Amino acid sequence: MDEQKGEQAQKPSTPTEAFPEFSPGGKGAILTAALKFLAWFNLIICIFGSIWIFREFGVRFVSEEDFILSYAEKIVNPAGVALSLAVFLQGIFGCVLLLAIASIVENLIAIRRNLVSKL
Repeated sequence: MDEQKGEQAQKPSTPTEAFPEFSPGGKGAILTAALKFLAWFNLIICIFGSIWIFREFGVRFVSEEDFILSYAEKIVNPAGVALSLAVFLQGIFGCVLLLAIASIVENLIAIRRNLVSKL
């Protein structure tokens, strides 16, 4: 009889006690929050990086010294523009991908909670 009481005392009473990683403050919630933060951080860094790349490498200055008055002419650098656009698009698609993965993790946690609560 004492053994049965010991087994009942060791048995968790709620699903979140049985699986602490699925509790509101568990590993799953932390992972989801970290993925969402990383997604938005990636987007912001890539936007600023794209702007910086475009300003630094998107335009070349060619000096014309054949004339009496020398001046510099701006010419668009296609490689700089392409690199800037690639970084910008990587930021957008990276953000979408990480937010999709975070949504999948949230849904898996909800499915696991529902399955555990029915046990």
